[in-house]
Amino acid sequence: MALNNSIADLDPDVALTYQEAKADWKKAFPAGPWPELNETARSKAVQDAYFSRTRQPVAKVKELYKKAGLYDIDAKEAATWATNAAFGQSAHNAAADEYSGAADVRFRLYVAGKPAGITWDNKYYIAFAAYMLRAAMRLKAAGKITDKIVWGGDWDGDGLTSDEHRPDFPHYERKSWRLGRRKKSAVPAIS
Repeated sequence: MALNNSIADLDPDVALTYQEAKADWKKAFPAGPWPELNETARSKAVQDAYFSRTRQPVAKVKELYKKAGLYDIDAKEAATWATNAAFGQSAHNAAADEYSGAADVRFRLYVAGKPAGITWDNKYYIAFAAYMLRAAMRLKAAGKITDKIVWGGDWDGDGLTSDEHRPDFPHYERKSWRLGRRKKSAVPAIS
């Protein structure tokens, strides 16, 4: 269980867009920080753990996190919102033979060229969104992807983050994932 960050489990449109955006970012910021996949496909146990936050007592949230193979969540974090989506309602949820329609990224810091931890500073996520959305437009125009990519920091796509009730800055998803997840047997994976 635990977190799955495999690009092979990620919908090819999102995966290719991420790879292009990451390459562009690394050219622009060779010293880092650099984006990396934090989570792609999400199990029922992990989704249930995330969904329990603010909906269950802290002890129950901690139990669900442990059951899912996640970290030992502290009481403060357990009492903060994580998702509106129950299992099956998230683009991250997929059967074993399907691609996840979503990815969450994180930013790895580097000091003297060596990994030095993760930052959740929104300035990086907001800046990276421009790289993702430009890459998606470029790839769609070239016929290399078939769907639009939606950023969780601007769910409605109006270019504003301030009007979002629950922005999810690390999150990207294939716009039409609700119309059906792609089968792994029908579309080759990006690796």
